[in-house]
Amino acid sequence: MAKSTPHISKEQLLFLKEGVHFIEQKEIELAESAANLPFSKLDALLDEDFSWASLYELPFNQTVILIFSALGFLPSILEAVNSNKDVNQAIIDFTNKINSDSDAYINSLCNLKKEPETITELKNIRFSVFYSLSDLLVLSNAVLGELSAMRKYGRTISELVDDVRKRRHKDESFWQAIHIDPTVLSTEVFTRRMSIAYMHNDKDFFKILANAVKTKWKKNKTKTELDPLRVMLHALNEIKVLNNLSMDAADKLFIQELEVYSNDGEDPARSLYRFINRWKRTL
Repeated sequence: MAKSTPHISKEQLLFLKEGVHFIEQKEIELAESAANLPFSKLDALLDEDFSWASLYELPFNQTVILIFSALGFLPSILEAVNSNKDVNQAIIDFTNKINSDSDAYINSLCNLKKEPETITELKNIRFSVFYSLSDLLVLSNAVLGELSAMRKYGRTISELVDDVRKRRHKDESFWQAIHIDPTVLSTEVFTRRMSIAYMHNDKDFFKILANAVKTKWKKNKTKTELDPLRVMLHALNEIKVLNNLSMDAADKLFIQELEVYSNDGEDPARSLYRFINRWKRTL
């Protein structure tokens, strides 16, 4: 039986484009909601082993499977697989269904009879039977971190951590991951790198490290108009079609149809193609 050619439709790429802006908003909402909760209550709500950094040492698709499981996506995905339907389209359809009435969906997922009023009631909530609110926050923060890295660098934090593990790109991936999420410092891969720097008395390394962590808390003034493009390039690279993308095809897709690259300038198509080739060299 011949294998089907990997393909991402224009609708699916548009879904990614909208998803980038959705994630940007959710990052802010998640940070603000946690910051507005008194520390003592937040500390009491979360499990003793609350941390998501270890998920960065796994391939991103494994974390995605876990959060899909917690959010009740897996039955729809399995149905699509068994029916030989497009899994990506099944995810889009299911997401649109949830967004039409997200509160009702969450209540049904948790089997909530009434709004929880105490920390104990919140801790007793279970998503898809097995996952606590603390578990869901762990998975949500990990996924947001991965997608933030993909928006900014076109690569997930898991991929950046793997670079450090395999000593690729010198320390560039190390600093990029920290700029996205400083909690990555608690992974075994990053503590190893810091331990070596400490043994080597590498003072310059720790000066850069201190500045890298501080940069995270400064107001981000970086232009983000290329974020959706980086996410799309990552998706096309995952299905092994990016290398076959011609300059004319990239122009038509990214500039004319999806509008994720500016058509300003003397030769925007060539400028875009140069950007894509530079991005591929970071892999």
